[in-house]
Amino acid sequence: MFFRHWIAIPLLAAAGALMSACTEEPPKPAAKAEAPPSPKSAPEDKRTPLEIEADAGDVAAQLRLANAYATGEGMPEDAAKAAEWYGKAAEKGSAEAQTKLAWIHANGTGVAKDAEKAVEWFLKAAGQGHAPAQSGLSMMYSLGEGIPKDAAKAFGWQQKAAAQGGAEDQYFLALLYRNGAGVEKEAAKAAEWFGRAAAKGHVDSQYYLGVMHGQGDGVPKDAAKAVEWLQKAAMQGQRSAQFSLSWYHGEGEGVSKDEVLSYVWVNLAAAKGSEPAVKRRAELELLLTPEQRDEGQRIASNWKKGELPRRATTIARAADAKAKPGAVATEPAPARAAAAKDAVAKDADRVPTPRLPTVKLKPPPEGMEGNDLAGPSPARQ
Repeated sequence: MFFRHWIAIPLLAAAGALMSACTEEPPKPAAKAEAPPSPKSAPEDKRTPLEIEADAGDVAAQLRLANAYATGEGMPEDAAKAAEWYGKAAEKGSAEAQTKLAWIHANGTGVAKDAEKAVEWFLKAAGQGHAPAQSGLSMMYSLGEGIPKDAAKAFGWQQKAAAQGGAEDQYFLALLYRNGAGVEKEAAKAAEWFGRAAAKGHVDSQYYLGVMHGQGDGVPKDAAKAVEWLQKAAMQGQRSAQFSLSWYHGEGEGVSKDEVLSYVWVNLAAAKGSEPAVKRRAELELLLTPEQRDEGQRIASNWKKGELPRRATTIARAADAKAKPGAVATEPAPARAAAAKDAVAKDADRVPTPRLPTVKLKPPPEGMEGNDLAGPSPARQ
């Protein structure tokens, strides 16, 4: 009896523990970890590939970007941004950027005008042998802008620039020799350098070389060569050359005498605003028949740059060319002969139109419309 009771006690205890375990709350499941917030999208890069390269420090890209801002080609035109990017490329040693930054400071384009800073950048680029900078520095010495005026140093730097073969630089050196600026005046040297630039198609050099041949200044006097070079410049639209050719055709110097072509050239020069050409045109109109004036005006109105004006018919052009062996023919010989023969046959049945007496017109001073030629071109920049 006692034994059973002793056994029963632990059994009851075990049963109680079991029931207690069954009535306890089950453990709660572990909470799920919160998902990390989704990262924000990176802002869209709106820079052009060129801007990305420039921002990365590529000097060539910086220079191209500056050019784009300066010209408005590929980027909105913005002088201040052009100056900024030229500055970045200049700081890294680009001679081209240094030169352009110098001109920006010299002209006050996108930055405050500062001649001394301009000279500073010209010196850096010129020291690298950059011809445009050497020429720019020459100009600053000539003008005394940002640096004491010094004609000899101006000549020295221009000489360095011209030696590199640029037509514009050779032209400016020729002007210094012609005017005796910073060097002894020497017409032969001026003609030499005008000739080098003219051979490269430099229009003002072609004009000056024509003038010098016409005057025998630094070169033997040769009207035919004068006309040859003046024609090259005139066909490019150089109005001083056009005005000079009017005189040569009117006088028959170096080219066949032809009042109509003289009238054509003076019309072209007058259309570009040359006051001396307007005056000469009025004088010529007194010498021409209405038919000749109409023909000249028609040829002038149809003229295109790069062309040499020609007449559809020529009366005795072949005879004129033969009388002046050195004359510059304005048409091939067979064409001139055929045109002359045809014109003479037609004239046999025509009553000649009365003509006013020919008046010898004075040549333009130095062949230059009274120094009408424009000064240094912006291409120097």
